[in-house]
Amino acid sequence: CFLAHIGSFVPAESATVGLTDAIFTRMVSRESTLANASAFMADLTQMSNMMRHSTRRSLCLVDEFGKGTNAQDGISFLYACLRHFLDRGRECPRLLACTHYTELLELPELVDRPGLSLWTMQVMLEKKTEADDTLDDVIFLYRAIPGRSEGSFAYHCAAAANVPRAVIDRAVQVSRLRDAGEPVHAMDRSEADAASERRRLAARDELLSGFLEFDFRTRRAGEFYVAH
Repeated sequence: CFLAHIGSFVPAESATVGLTDAIFTRMVSRESTLANASAFMADLTQMSNMMRHSTRRSLCLVDEFGKGTNAQDGISFLYACLRHFLDRGRECPRLLACTHYTELLELPELVDRPGLSLWTMQVMLEKKTEADDTLDDVIFLYRAIPGRSEGSFAYHCAAAANVPRAVIDRAVQVSRLRDAGEPVHAMDRSEADAASERRRLAARDELLSGFLEFDFRTRRAGEFYVAH
């Protein structure tokens, strides 16, 4: 549809092309002193224009919206925008949105909505043995298929870009620690230092728990300080 409406060659033997009254995009934004706006402000302006002026016959292309702010706000804005379009029902434009915010796929109120379908780019993954600590081999097939991505493969892209292996290994380690809710230590810390840090954090948690459970209405504050 997009290729046909801009007069380009359409790589197909046949195609049914519907009527399109406008094409809206939220693509790459570049900061400029002439624009007097950040890249995120430019993104918001494009999305605002899309939401205000698109119709059910419009084609809307959204690529990585929400990347110009912190992750939580970016995910929230993208979710709210997608819900805005879906809540239009039959008046929803034809929207193609690409994102790495896979957290959205955990929200049933979004992914289970009628009119929404999930697609991903197909990859071929060769798992390594447990004894082999190198990254799994990944071949990107550049083919869109129904479904959802199992991961971002960020570390594989870093390896393909010749990022030093030590940097990739550290990134993998930090990601696993954050997923497990464990503290991230400096790489040059000894095991003794790490154990000391864990004891300190455990003592802090115990103190906080005791503070929350202490009834200051019936007991003197000094009793808490003596006990802890």
